[in-house]
Amino acid sequence: MENVFLQLIINGIVIGSIYALIASGFSIVFNIQKFINIAHGGIYILSAFLAYYFIKILGTSYIIGIFSSIICCNIIGYLIDTFVYEKLKNTSQRSLSLLILSFSIFIFIQSIILLSFGGNVYSYGIIAEIGYNFYGAYITKIQLFILFITLIVFLGLFFLLKKTWLGRSMKAIADDEIVASTIGINVTLVNEVTFLIGTTLSAIAGILISFEQNIEFNMGLMAVLKGITASIIAGMGSVLGVFLSGLILGIIESISAFYLSSTWKDAISFGILILFLLFRPYGLFGFKSRKEIGG
Repeated sequence: MENVFLQLIINGIVIGSIYALIASGFSIVFNIQKFINIAHGGIYILSAFLAYYFIKILGTSYIIGIFSSIICCNIIGYLIDTFVYEKLKNTSQRSLSLLILSFSIFIFIQSIILLSFGGNVYSYGIIAEIGYNFYGAYITKIQLFILFITLIVFLGLFFLLKKTWLGRSMKAIADDEIVASTIGINVTLVNEVTFLIGTTLSAIAGILISFEQNIEFNMGLMAVLKGITASIIAGMGSVLGVFLSGLILGIIESISAFYLSSTWKDAISFGILILFLLFRPYGLFGFKSRKEIGG
């Protein structure tokens, strides 16, 4: 007997894991560099197309294609951070300037992909399968792969942030960059590594979703908005919180698309975002700052 509700939950968790990866990239960069990097959406698209190019056009193995795509995206991310963002990091309107610039870079990357690949829809052509039966619901090998990689990435990220020198340095800089610099932390290096971590997370998300869905040049904007929504729901502070928020958002979308309409799922997601911004801007897992508490 088919279990429709459980099927919706599974589908929601799969897409929610993608949102969680993108949201964690936003969250990490925001905590350290204090701006929302919209260009992650460009990396999301670019990684999907590069992986497709390496695997389907050049004929590499999936492993080589995936890692080649991630490496290329990190090189581009490093160039963007070093030669573009660095010019505006010391300006008076730093956050706003970087936000606008990051959106411009997102549009630029999307345009380059459109010129290079055209407006066609690409797919790996993986044959659809029923999948494994799980209490009346079904989960495919690709979905299991997506969930497995996402779980491994988040476990690694959690360990990195909680148990390593880099993680402690990132927390110190997030709390107070000036104090972190005076105690000997290389702020520039940590900023660069943080940016590359965010880039890697976006690249992995783009590659994973390309195995499940079609690849299109305009697939990045909605992913960016959902990633920002999940990170705001979480509170931009907790890795576990971002992970759970991404899953929650994916499940809500899956259920609303089935019981209402697929045209309603985006409206409901952004409606939730508006409610959080109005009534709990620090998110489910965040805390009020001293300024907010003091009024």
